[in-house]
Amino acid sequence: MYEQFEQLFRDHYKTLCYYANIVTKDMEVAEDVVQDVFVKCWSAIQDEKLEIQQEHYLYRSVKNAALNYLKAKHIRQNYANTQDAAHTEASTDDDTFVATETRERIMEAIDQLPPQCRKVLILCVLEDKSYKEAAAALDISINTVKSQMTKAFSILRPRLKDLTVLIYLL
Repeated sequence: MYEQFEQLFRDHYKTLCYYANIVTKDMEVAEDVVQDVFVKCWSAIQDEKLEIQQEHYLYRSVKNAALNYLKAKHIRQNYANTQDAAHTEASTDDDTFVATETRERIMEAIDQLPPQCRKVLILCVLEDKSYKEAAAALDISINTVKSQMTKAFSILRPRLKDLTVLIYLL
């Protein structure tokens, strides 16, 4: 019985590998698939559930095993993609939370500035206006805008010193 099985293996192994390679597009995987099929066949032959002469069984088994491999590979890839997407979404949620919290702290600190400093800072920093435009909008001199900006930053810097590194990271 062993000699017959060995002959079956020798006669069909390479052909079955090429057949499996057509499905898997990977010769190493194809060889693994064919070897697994032969191991299962040997077990079935020993349990007298399969006759050695059933070559069509080998081809059908190799095709099914190769398709099962592709199906399992596809499922693993989908799972990995889902995990990556969930991780990315969680990271984005965390980043959004940190950014929102940071923005709130900055806005609270700006709200505590003296009124003239706050107006100048909002125009120059948040609304991205030039010193000249801010001076015209508030009907003050450019030098007053410059001094108010210096004053605003000198007040904000100590209040937000723990955010300095975090702001650069965002």
